[in-house]
Amino acid sequence: FEPIQIIAGGLILILLAALLMLIPAWSLHTLNIYTIAIPLLIAAYGQAFVWSNTFALALRDLGHMAGTASGLFNFLQMVLSSIMSAILATFSDRTQIPIGLSILVLGLLSALIF
Repeated sequence: FEPIQIIAGGLILILLAALLMLIPAWSLHTLNIYTIAIPLLIAAYGQAFVWSNTFALALRDLGHMAGTASGLFNFLQMVLSSIMSAILATFSDRTQIPIGLSILVLGLLSALIF
């Protein structure tokens, strides 16, 4: 498979995971380990496809400064993850809806950028 195809598949998995987390929260009003853990595992699996292939594509043409580019890429990942975690911590309502919505919104944003 080409990296672009793998990224597209990963984005589909992320969006599917968001829906799998939100549908039980909205329709069944249930909160248990399965309605959170299974969608998060699917989202992490999709994220691994997206992240590793975007990383490879970003570094493909930067052989002369791959170390600097790799450091910047990882720095941005940590900073953006920290900011997103801080934002999500303020929206705690004791359900999986905030994290499900964030996965959905960020997945849709990623698909739009893709």
